[in-house]
Amino acid sequence: MHFVTTIRKIREQLHISSREYSVRNVVPGVNIGSAHLRKLERAQVALPCGATTGNIVNELSQGPDTMPALAGEVSTDLQETICKPLQPFTESVR
Repeated sequence: MHFVTTIRKIREQLHISSREYSVRNVVPGVNIGSAHLRKLERAQVALPCGATTGNIVNELSQGPDTMPALAGEVSTDLQETICKPLQPFTESVR
């Protein structure tokens, strides 16, 4: 499932049980405008940067790896975990 359809579906499901998940209530924590979030949910604009993606994930109370993975990104803590063991190897090759 694509990132933008996932965030819309999750936000709408959460909104059913709690009004705090309306577009207007979610955007202050994401640091984008409500019109931009609506366009993002309809795939009318490009995917946001990693920080904004992380803010959306946090606002929708999702795990740090769930939605960035759907966006084709990997969370920074996972990147660090993956890259640390490779650093000695890449340094020895150079």
